[in-house]
Amino acid sequence: MEIRGTLQERVNYVLGMTKQPEGYEARPELYAKSNLMGAAKPEETAFMFDHDPEGAPPEYRRRFLDPAPAPRGIVEVASEAGFPAEVLNVLPNLSRPVPERILEWGRGFHGEGTPWLWLTGGTGAGKTCAAAVAAYEAARHAGEGEALKPGDIVFVSARELTEIVDCCGKYRDQTGRPTKYEARQKWERAGLLVLDDLGLERHAATSWDTLSQVYRARAEAMLPTITTCPYSGGRWFAMYRGIADAHEAKSLAGRIAYALRGWDASADITRNVIDLTGENMRPGM
Repeated sequence: MEIRGTLQERVNYVLGMTKQPEGYEARPELYAKSNLMGAAKPEETAFMFDHDPEGAPPEYRRRFLDPAPAPRGIVEVASEAGFPAEVLNVLPNLSRPVPERILEWGRGFHGEGTPWLWLTGGTGAGKTCAAAVAAYEAARHAGEGEALKPGDIVFVSARELTEIVDCCGKYRDQTGRPTKYEARQKWERAGLLVLDDLGLERHAATSWDTLSQVYRARAEAMLPTITTCPYSGGRWFAMYRGIADAHEAKSLAGRIAYALRGWDASADITRNVIDLTGENMRPGM
């Protein structure tokens, strides 16, 4: 059995345990001997856990004793998130690299409070592929406490999101169907949301209501979000002029801008608003 982490890291975990960590009931004699009950030193407790894994708390085993999971590749991460097949097929052989700033965003991912990312560009500019790369880098570099597990990254197009929620709203009175509020929760609460092709949804009051509610909920919870859009944010808001309440639209624009700054009013918003230009990133297209 391979023991991962330094002795100091394992001791620090022991020191941070509560008096009755998960698994306490199963092996109380171990904890009765530990420093948590005023007896052995934390080094001795860690030593006991290392050499008697069955008596260690499950979280201790996961962090330090269980075999490390095999690293996931970019196609696997993107597939788990729900990226479309045409993107999965070209990710291993992109015709050109994504901008360094997108890689930096992924390397700096730290869970809640990570600045949002807004990718613009014309058809074939590589917005969705770049979003997949950013999500993969985030999954690779997220720290222990902010690790993105399978299922935490969720991809959805703006058209699909609005149509699903709209459908749930129309048939909300049928037994077994989720309400539109329940349907939105998957995207409102995702650890990392990739919202693709914003602006290509049907421009209607129901679409505005759904998208604004998702953005608002994620901004309030400071949940990281990647948006791809053929247009600037200002042009997208202009599409809903006459549909959305002007005051609400202005409020939402402020929230999105604040999130793109990483909730720091003095930060440069242009670092996280990236216009992709150049040749088509999809080989042969």
